[in-house]
Amino acid sequence: MALLLRVWLVFCCLGATAQAAPVLSVQRFANHSTDPRLEPLGRGLADMLTTDLAGLEGVQLVERAQLQAILDELELGTTAFVDPKTAAKVGKGLGASHMVVGSIVEASPSIRIDARVIQVKKGKVVGAVSTTGPKEEFFLLEKELVQGLLQELEVVVGARDQARMMAAVPTESFDAILAWSDGLDAMERGEIARASRSFRDALVADGDFATAQAMLDDLNASFTKTAAARAAQARAASAAQLDAIA
Repeated sequence: MALLLRVWLVFCCLGATAQAAPVLSVQRFANHSTDPRLEPLGRGLADMLTTDLAGLEGVQLVERAQLQAILDELELGTTAFVDPKTAAKVGKGLGASHMVVGSIVEASPSIRIDARVIQVKKGKVVGAVSTTGPKEEFFLLEKELVQGLLQELEVVVGARDQARMMAAVPTESFDAILAWSDGLDAMERGEIARASRSFRDALVADGDFATAQAMLDDLNASFTKTAAARAAQARAASAAQLDAIA
């Protein structure tokens, strides 16, 4: 009897692992608060969720660049959407099986995050998660949201992945998260100067915010490369003009 039970458990485990991993796309969260300063926070939250979920074996994540390309094609821009039918349309274009959409509501001093899981094939909501707490604990609220989403998606996470995900906290400063989120939003809109300022503000709030530092370094490297290319073009143009005069 004990042997039969062990065999049955093995087959159950095999059946669980054989299920296809959900292909997930996380859309920026809408700001349903009265504070316009929180508008970019939905972009940062989507990035945080994507980063945590992407490190897990039981989930496949659609890259943000792919999502933005589809949004641009559908002329949805950078605005957040919560309509299941629209989400399903976007999801189909991405090859996603599920979309995560949601909203952020401030009720000072607390903040509430609501998320919905939309099954792309059916175009309907199949799960919902909500978490509330102080703004200063936003990084913990994000972790709670990840846990809730995994439950709704019926994804089982191993102890090692669970520990790694919970330990991956880029910053505990809400001001740093807010400034970094604004930098991400600015980059999507092509506002490089604003993005640079925002990433610097994030580092002022938390000097150990490595993600913000990396984004700032990438911007500086890109700016330096662009400046060098323009200088080379200018020199080439000047040389061509001098040759023409000669």
